[in-house]
Order: sequence, then C-alpha cells, then structure tokens
Amino acid sequence: MDSFYKFLKTNSNMIYMFLLGCIGFSSIITLERPDYNLFLFVFVAFSMFWNKSPSKSNPKLIIFERMLCTITMTASLLVDLIWLFSHSGINSSLIISLSWIEFFIKIFVIGIVFVMWQGSKKEGLTADIEGTGFKEFEEEEP
Repeated sequence: MDSFYKFLKTNSNMIYMFLLGCIGFSSIITLERPDYNLFLFVFVAFSMFWNKSPSKSNPKLIIFERMLCTITMTASLLVDLIWLFSHSGINSSLIISLSWIEFFIKIFVIGIVFVMWQGSKKEGLTADIEGTGFKEFEEEEP
C-alpha cells in the first residue's frame, strides 16, 4: 500500500484530473435523476487537492478529514446500491447503465481516498515521533 500511496502522491495532478472526470460524469447522470454523487465528488476533490489552506499543515486534521471522506463515501455506496436495485425497472436502461458505471468508479475513488488516509496516517505518526506534528508551532532552524 505504501508504493501505491507514493504513486498517488507523486501523480496528484492525474488523480485531480480523474476526479474532475468523475464530476463531469456525475453531472450527466444528475440531468436524469436526483443525484448527490456530483457534490460528493466535488467535496473529495476540494478537500484533497484544491484546499491548500494553512490548516492543512496539521497532519491530524488531514487524517481526520480523509477518514470522514472514506466513511461518507462508503455509506453513500450502500445508498447507491439500494437505489440501483430499487429503480432498475422504473428508469431507462441508459441511466441504470451509467449509474452502474458510476458505482464502480466510486469504488475506485473510495480506494484512492482510503489509501491516502492510511498513508497520511503513517506520515502523521512519523511526524509525531520526529516532532510535535504542528509545523506552525515548531521553531525553524537557521
């Protein structure tokens, strides 16, 4: 998992573009059915790649945020599965097919967020060992 975390960290632009593609794909499905996945993918992209605020230097906050993203996306996966099975006879087959594609894309995104969570957790533990973990309070050496 460490090598996959390093790959994701070094190729963050590629992951960012993939999440933008997920946002675009979800916007197509939103035209036919009420869907929350568009906003969920926007939140994941914002919290992992767009938001570069000073509070992001706190590793414990990053770990907590990625843990919540993983839990929220996993719970929404269950809701999507229930929706897919209950609406398969009601909606058009195109929307059901696109929803299944989005379901499998979401599993992949959950895997990415989970690996980023576990990797940042390991980095946070090493930051706690090396120092306080709060870089804004540590004194810089000349």
